[in-house]
Amino acid sequence: MKYILSIGMLCGLAIGCGGYATRTIQKADRAYIQFVGNTDGASVIIDDGELFPINIETGSQESINRVFEVRPGKRRIRVVRDNRVVVDRQVFVDNNITMEIDIP
Repeated sequence: MKYILSIGMLCGLAIGCGGYATRTIQKADRAYIQFVGNTDGASVIIDDGELFPINIETGSQESINRVFEVRPGKRRIRVVRDNRVVVDRQVFVDNNITMEIDIP
């Protein structure tokens, strides 16, 4: 009986020690910008990129306000409505944080 018990403990010890592995998971560098306020008919330019609409038209009375993924760091945000710049701000967006930009 002692022989079977000692073999079982030895096998358990060998299996338990041999299967241990460590790994490190690092989240990707991402930041997010969301526009709030009067977003109807507004478009945005992030840094010196292209002009694109803030909202997605759904075909009904409602539109969907999008959240934009950007690289963390200093960003220049320009919001244009009716060919006029209504917001021109320099912001610093932290990693894994959503920054809200208020549009008048």
